[in-house]
Amino acid sequence: VGGVFWRLFGKRIAFWYNHTYGNALTRLAGYLSHIVFHTSPYAFTATFRNARRMPAGIDTKLFSPREGHMPKSHSILFVGRLSPLKNLATLIDAAGLLAKQDTSFSLTIVGEAPARDSAYAEGLKERAARFPSHISVTFKGTIPHETLPDIYRAHEIFVNLTPSGNFDKSVLEAMGSGTLVIASSRAFEEVLPTSCRFLERDAKDLSEKLAALFTLPENDKQALRTVFRDYAESKHGLSQLGERLVQALSV
Repeated sequence: VGGVFWRLFGKRIAFWYNHTYGNALTRLAGYLSHIVFHTSPYAFTATFRNARRMPAGIDTKLFSPREGHMPKSHSILFVGRLSPLKNLATLIDAAGLLAKQDTSFSLTIVGEAPARDSAYAEGLKERAARFPSHISVTFKGTIPHETLPDIYRAHEIFVNLTPSGNFDKSVLEAMGSGTLVIASSRAFEEVLPTSCRFLERDAKDLSEKLAALFTLPENDKQALRTVFRDYAESKHGLSQLGERLVQALSV
């Protein structure tokens, strides 16, 4: 409704839409807009005639490595809502498979469940509580955003399980902080090597990729951290987003 009036009054309209799913209203909003912004190459709006892919806008000064700091060995981190959409159950399954191999590791889960998913979250916690004693699983709940960089830095591997096509900013925050990343979304194919990608909802594949990263020589781990950090900073930093927005909106 607003788009029609804005058009009549000659206002320039920009529409930011990055979800992989959309509908007729999404198409109408895109049609009424002069520019449609997205960050994921698989966004619903990515094929619109007026679509423009943008940097995600990560504060790479906040999300940055700490010189001389090394993460805890064999530590895994998840950050996100405790909802079925985030596929955390796949990570719990993968952790269970690793535990059966007598692999020692720690798993930290940051985030809370919406009220509608409280039973789902409690089920995950009960499963994790049954892991062997040499496996440490911690549910930290919600934490202040400004403390997230320290959480990323403290862990060796960040796992993201959002559905394929999604371009989750938490992946970029982890990369900027110097953390190794494993993800299932094909939206990160341009930066993640096959060793850091797993099949969506495939706990066995994820457990194998985690085990392989655990045993990777430290020089190779550091090389990956450098690649990830450079990608987050050069392609998706706040300054890049600001410059691109100014260019797009000043035409």
